[in-house]
Amino acid sequence: MSPGRPLKSNGKSKPNEQVERSPERTVTSSRPTGVPGGEEDGSSSSYKSLRLTFYRLLKHYEFVCARLERYRSDRSAVGNVEEVEELVVEVRGLEMELDRIRNRLVRNYP
Repeated sequence: MSPGRPLKSNGKSKPNEQVERSPERTVTSSRPTGVPGGEEDGSSSSYKSLRLTFYRLLKHYEFVCARLERYRSDRSAVGNVEEVEELVVEVRGLEMELDRIRNRLVRNYP
């Protein structure tokens, strides 16, 4: 069932009939609850939250790496060395956090 489609009863709907929709869409996990390594209640929202965090960090990581690459190819664009050093430290931290989240996703949601 698509989120934008109206619900039909017996395949047909009357023109003036109000269609009830559930206020929230539930997504079930393919992993049964209670399985070791799985999350209990809210595993679906936890999974979505982790993926969203991962992709936001990944986009930021790509942005910082592109900036460092620009500095590497055009040394005159470098304002000061401290800024570049801070970016390098930030990239290392982002790599560690991305690895941590990726490992958690792989471990808990195979």
